Amino acid sequence: MIKEAVILAAGQGVRMRPLTDELPKPCLPVAGKPIIHIILEELHKTGIEKIVIVTHYMENILKETARGKAESLGISIEYVRQGGILGTADALVKASEKLECDKFIVYYADVIVSSDTLRNIIHAHPDNCICTLAVTEVDDPTKFGVIKVNREMNVVDIVEKPSFSDVKTIFAGIYVGTSSLIDYACETELSPRGEKEITTTFLKAVKSGRIVKAFHVPFENWIHIGYPWDLLDANESLMKKFAGRKPVIKGKVEEGATLKNFVYIGENTIIRSGAYIEGPVWIGNNCDIGPNCYIRPFTCICDNCRIGNACEIKNSIIFEGSHIAHLSYVGDSIIGRDCNLGAGTITANLRFDDKTVKVDVKGEVIDSGRRKLGVIMGHHVKTGINVSLMPGVKVGSRSWIYPHIVVYRDIPSNAKVKSDVLP
Repeated sequence: MIKEAVILAAGQGVRMRPLTDELPKPCLPVAGKPIIHIILEELHKTGIEKIVIVTHYMENILKETARGKAESLGISIEYVRQGGILGTADALVKASEKLECDKFIVYYADVIVSSDTLRNIIHAHPDNCICTLAVTEVDDPTKFGVIKVNREMNVVDIVEKPSFSDVKTIFAGIYVGTSSLIDYACETELSPRGEKEITTTFLKAVKSGRIVKAFHVPFENWIHIGYPWDLLDANESLMKKFAGRKPVIKGKVEEGATLKNFVYIGENTIIRSGAYIEGPVWIGNNCDIGPNCYIRPFTCICDNCRIGNACEIKNSIIFEGSHIAHLSYVGDSIIGRDCNLGAGTITANLRFDDKTVKVDVKGEVIDSGRRKLGVIMGHHVKTGINVSLMPGVKVGSRSWIYPHIVVYRDIPSNAKVKSDVLP
């Protein structure tokens, strides 16, 4: 039985900006919890007793977020710091300094799977194998490590981020490793990107005659968070598991408020008269909801938020401390920490031509694959009255959008937008 795990959490989450301007990706909230909490819970259910977390970007925030959850679960956590973005093979070598067992599981912090899936991966690992990789099938494999296997599910070749591939099987970011694999990781050369890639390590082991197994994880059982809109997919997938459960009410619900299906209401939260909440919905602690607002399914509202009169929130994630107090609509959107939306702020989430929404990520236009996608808003953003945000726009942290502006293009951080013509 495997007792040790490694979580790789050093990355900067550049493709997730502006959400990762002030938070590392594993600390982003989904279904009422930071991602790292969900990972720790699922690993704990498999019998893992010790976890080594590899850190770099905003490591103090990550440590603080993980600490309380680890203590409540009784898991021992140790940390190693990767000096830079040096690659996943380098991360394994760094983590090995804290490992005591010959066999362990490695888990990328931008992936979510259930404890049942983790057990299946662990049980699929044979004793004569140097490592066992979780793999899954995707429509577009070009942003992943493509895995080629034979009939016995032995890995025969790996191609990292190919420009094109007929093979749709990709490495799913979880593997069972052994002490022998660490030796290969130590010998791994730099890739063209200047990193030591663990896929290069796997391939090095295969070419030396070692057995590397692949274990197939159904795509529907695998959540990968690579882009901001993936948070919405993850949120919906995880909240579907609340179906059929009784509401959990730790705060106060005034007479005249309506709750349907599963609704979680945190401590010291008040749901005012006239609020209509249609679950599954998660509302954190110290929130003020209503009166006369509509909260629709698959909405996650974190602690210390305000949703006020005549507001409608649909299938969105509202980070801690944000206020949407008057006459606003937020649909299929992500609102960062401590934002304040002026009265009449509207997020458009559907194109006129009904096509999927495209988003600019690091200068590349990416098709989100989503027919409905609203705004991706960073932290400490303020909008004036009657601001309209078009589908798929990103608003950088600490920006101000003055009244009556229609936002058609992305807004950088720290911007002051006073007209529709952006700087």
